[in-house]
Amino acid sequence: MPASHAVMLAVGRCPLSDPAAVTLLPRAPSALHGFSEASRGVLTFLHQHLPMGLWCVTRKNGHSWLVLHVDDRAYSIAGGSVLHWSDTLCERMVGGSGPNIAPDVGQVPSYRDAPMRQVMPIGAYVGLPVTLADGTLFGTLCGLDAAPQADTVIAELPLLRLLVDLLANVAAAQLARDEQDRANVRARAPVDTDHATGLLNRAAWDRYVRKAEAHCRALGSPCAAICLELDELQPLTSSRIDDEDLLKRTGRALSAATRGNDAVARLEGSEFGVLIVGLPESGVRTVAERIQTGLANAGISASSGVRMRRVGTSIDDAILGADAAMHFQKASMFRRA
Repeated sequence: MPASHAVMLAVGRCPLSDPAAVTLLPRAPSALHGFSEASRGVLTFLHQHLPMGLWCVTRKNGHSWLVLHVDDRAYSIAGGSVLHWSDTLCERMVGGSGPNIAPDVGQVPSYRDAPMRQVMPIGAYVGLPVTLADGTLFGTLCGLDAAPQADTVIAELPLLRLLVDLLANVAAAQLARDEQDRANVRARAPVDTDHATGLLNRAAWDRYVRKAEAHCRALGSPCAAICLELDELQPLTSSRIDDEDLLKRTGRALSAATRGNDAVARLEGSEFGVLIVGLPESGVRTVAERIQTGLANAGISASSGVRMRRVGTSIDDAILGADAAMHFQKASMFRRA
């Protein structure tokens, strides 16, 4: 068999005691192929090998359970769907109050009483955590069926753990690769630098946004935009020296207030942008407050707006929302004055 068509052998659906019981798994995808391709391959394989009404790969983001990739034959759940984490059977599985495989959900009290089951017919459940090497819970591999299954499905657990390990490894590789790609942009080569502030310029910001959008679509990472505009910089009335000093102080204050892996850019004139990848909304608010405090301590007044990238929208939508919120704050300030 050519190396390009290599396969790995795993325990199959037959009893574990049968030495001939093997299943051919698709070759583990290269990290270069990415998490989306790995997920789709796993879901296609599971539908063929262990048919259930739904198989999905999910991401846990704070209190949300995001369906990243799905093979749904029964429930009409689309990729990009979001549920409350606390409503799901996966939350109970991860918390240890229910098994990875429940052939009859009605026999497991924690699953039987889950809010998700009150609105969906769930007779059987399969769930395993997708955990990164550092112990971080990335998400879950989840299977649902309206009808209870035979107890023999429990014998699939070693195979499912192998698939989950594959997904975790590919996710970790893409997380690291995507962060390095974004770090290369943040390195601020001379062509990418706004020389008045030392921050990223608009061209580098646009390139960073494109990379971050591709990452968020593939891995479901949270992302937020912060837009700021200085209240003091008025090019028609300020002196050039005063403007240059204000811009330099702003650049230093923004760099000090943000994390090293946030993108901070001067977009144009007195407008600035911060893009934050990987933090939940509570963490984003903390960064935004730190920015305002840092600017105030530097004697700089600025209006700002914050928006999270929502499922089904893009980072560009978040930037537009943050910009609108910033202009609303500025207009409110002038009305009060």
